Amino acid sequence: MQEAKASSILSTGSVDLWAVGSYLRSKHGYLVSLRRSNVSKRPKAYLRQLRHDFLVVRGLDTMEAVDILVDINFRDHFGVAHATPWYSKLLAALPQDWVGSAQALAPLVGLMSAGIRLCFRQAVIPLPPWREGRAMLSKWVTELHDDEVLPFVPLPDQALNR
Repeated sequence: MQEAKASSILSTGSVDLWAVGSYLRSKHGYLVSLRRSNVSKRPKAYLRQLRHDFLVVRGLDTMEAVDILVDINFRDHFGVAHATPWYSKLLAALPQDWVGSAQALAPLVGLMSAGIRLCFRQAVIPLPPWREGRAMLSKWVTELHDDEVLPFVPLPDQALNR
């Protein structure tokens, strides 16, 4: 992942999902889609069904049936202004970037959402609906999404070898 992020920084000047996905597609041959989770058309659903962009990677051979979610700066989704010392330690233990299945992600999001709820309760602040566990998970696990398959773009060193 670090190599893909570094390649993105070199080509775009920042870490860009499209550039990271194109790198994974071109360098390793994975099928990569840019997924945009969408908000429902129901009134006030935008508070509980959150919009987010991340990558979905399908591998070759043994990984074909498994979607791997790749989210750059994953940890940032769980930051809170009134973090307690124990929550700050919990947050620091999260990976900066997520690379794994939705099945592995769900319990982790549940744990972090429970930690956020407790932080808000201890600070005597009402928990906003977009910080609830189900809403947080809706960023990555939702039926409402659009996928853009990223094209194979030869890397500079690959183009020279042709």
